[in-house]
Amino acid sequence: MNRRHFIGATPVGAMALVGMARAGHAQPPPPPERKVLEGIERIGWGATACSCFVGATAACMRYLGEKVTDDYVMGISGGAFKILWEMPWSAANCDLLLMGEEPIRQTFAALGYEYTRVPRHDPGSPEDAKERLRQGIVASINDGRPVIASGVVGPPECCLVAGYDEGGEVLLGWSYFQEDPSAYFRTDAWSGQCEGLILIGDKKAAPPPDQALRGALEWAIELARTAEMERYAADGTRIERRLLSGFAAFDAFAEALERDEDFPPAEIEGWGWRIMPILNDGVYLLQCMRRCAARFVNTMADRGFSGSDELRKAAAGYLQEVEVWLEAVALVPWDCPDEEKPRKIGDPAVRRGLARLVRQAKSHDERAVGHLEQALGRLKA
Repeated sequence: MNRRHFIGATPVGAMALVGMARAGHAQPPPPPERKVLEGIERIGWGATACSCFVGATAACMRYLGEKVTDDYVMGISGGAFKILWEMPWSAANCDLLLMGEEPIRQTFAALGYEYTRVPRHDPGSPEDAKERLRQGIVASINDGRPVIASGVVGPPECCLVAGYDEGGEVLLGWSYFQEDPSAYFRTDAWSGQCEGLILIGDKKAAPPPDQALRGALEWAIELARTAEMERYAADGTRIERRLLSGFAAFDAFAEALERDEDFPPAEIEGWGWRIMPILNDGVYLLQCMRRCAARFVNTMADRGFSGSDELRKAAAGYLQEVEVWLEAVALVPWDCPDEEKPRKIGDPAVRRGLARLVRQAKSHDERAVGHLEQALGRLKA
């Protein structure tokens, strides 16, 4: 971890205050019990990017005055291009940060900002995790910078902390998983659910646009061509197991749909943990992600970089993939009652139809990635 910007206990600051007191200077006022950064845009499903990390990061950047779009952050982070699968069944495609530090590093390098990741479990930090996290949040909010936190409200995916009350015992902000979307959530039960923080640091020189595009294309191609990668725990400190990635994940997805033994009719009511990776984190999410990929690539092509023709061909490929995912959505619509989804997925004909569409989507993805590779070659020439 880059500890240069770590916000935690501050013994140097404490010694400075003692020195000021001995010199007869008035001590600074105590930190406020409450501070809330007002006016940060709402994040959530259907409102912002279809990735919690991306939605929270883009909203933070816009609050800090950066003119970035969700599609741009989806592109530079890899969120627009990934597909993950964990054997035999897991909703591994949901969270970009299951891949660990690299999506965060890619994102903030392209945005031109330093950052610090503060995990809940850190052998080199004080044992009191809640206090370590609280100090980081309070210091960042006092500095006028929202915090990207894993967990707090809902599962351990990214939310946006916009403020605190009662000295940090209570947090306020936006989450994709909050019940009331009309106002900041407010919770005093955050410490047991928060797995870590991403603290936004100082602004530095962002790379030139063509260099940022090169980095995004290299990362997108790597995500497609890498068959396996490590899955990290929510706080990013330890590897839990392996994930299938890219084209290999398409294959595993299709094959899983065709394993009839995984769908015994007598156990239909217990299939929720299989429905999630197929639908919510599968076909529903993938059509959104590849739509973002097409918009990101087309926008980059509009800037006239070398390889723009190939970028447009890649965008067309991603849009063809979106059409395939929409066919898959039509087999089990997103607004289908939850109690009906297991019965639909239990139908072998539906699952074989989905498997066929997953393979079609892969073929479009392969062609799009081929065009990305050609565009990258021209950018480097």
